[in-house]
Amino acid sequence: DSSFDFETIGTKYILLDFWSSTCGICFKKFPKLRELYDKFKENENVLIASVFITHENENYSDGTKLLREDGYTFPVIGCTDWKSSLISTLGIDGVPTVIILNENKEVIFRGSIEFAESKLYSLMVD
Repeated sequence: DSSFDFETIGTKYILLDFWSSTCGICFKKFPKLRELYDKFKENENVLIASVFITHENENYSDGTKLLREDGYTFPVIGCTDWKSSLISTLGIDGVPTVIILNENKEVIFRGSIEFAESKLYSLMVD
């Protein structure tokens, strides 16, 4: 389990895209995530990454391999399964789910990448 510690992430906003290998829609949404990642990767106020939700015998490297095979470079900063406390704490009940956390690590957005994009832009203006 490659879990990560939210508290050590020092950015103002964290956008996380939760996905799994069996989710076709997740893969259809990755170009949008890549576009957003490319726009914000130099911005020190924002971290954009994906979290791979495993099923059966998958592990972290399976998730990163799937993305790299498709040419995606956005980070996979975590790997978890449906039983983890991260999933229940963040209220993730299906994929794809995108969340945005504020600097206090509170969920300020939960939904799709398209709406997350608008939310992120509005946060940048504030």
